[in-house]
Amino acid sequence: MPVSDTLYQKNLKAIRDWLTAHHHFALGDSDLAGIEYVYSAFSEAGPDLTYNFGNGRGNVRGFGRGMPTYGQLMIQTDGQGSQRSYIANEVNYRTLRQHELDNAIVPLVGNFAGDKAIKTVAAYLKDHHATVTAFYLSNVEQYLWNASDDGRKFFGNVAALPLDSASTFIRAVFNGGGMRGAGGGMRGPTILASMIEQLKAFNAGQINGYSDVIRLSK
Repeated sequence: MPVSDTLYQKNLKAIRDWLTAHHHFALGDSDLAGIEYVYSAFSEAGPDLTYNFGNGRGNVRGFGRGMPTYGQLMIQTDGQGSQRSYIANEVNYRTLRQHELDNAIVPLVGNFAGDKAIKTVAAYLKDHHATVTAFYLSNVEQYLWNASDDGRKFFGNVAALPLDSASTFIRAVFNGGGMRGAGGGMRGPTILASMIEQLKAFNAGQINGYSDVIRLSK
């Protein structure tokens, strides 16, 4: 479908009004500009949107670097050939939509190695007698271990989280760990690890770098 500038402007205004007039969030100009930047990327690229999209509406897209598009992700299947995206079927869509309507999906901005974000989540979960079931890391640890002691700080934060035997790290591996997929894009393997077991390994001195967390995952 071609882009409709009229619909784009109408939706953007509705987003702003919902946040500022309905919720009464005190958003500044930079907040509103950020919202427009993200929405403009979806409008400009549509299902061809990638992680490396350029500077938004009317600008040239960034190089793809083999990253999958939004459209490709939405039709991806799991190991058994089933589609798991939120638009794969009506049940998936309505389930996610209800979570959004219930304000049950809470985006957080924080530093994995910082003193606030993860520890605040840990306190909230403990107050509500909940445990972490999954922690998706992508390849963030690659940067935490590269230049400083942030990898150790991250595991210190993980120790504050309420965990059980099912709590699982989910990692994506890039930079040499990627594989050329059938669609031509660069795809890295997704690996799993028990959060409790890796925390034990860290405390035992067996994790001292990014290669160690990868080695102790499967």
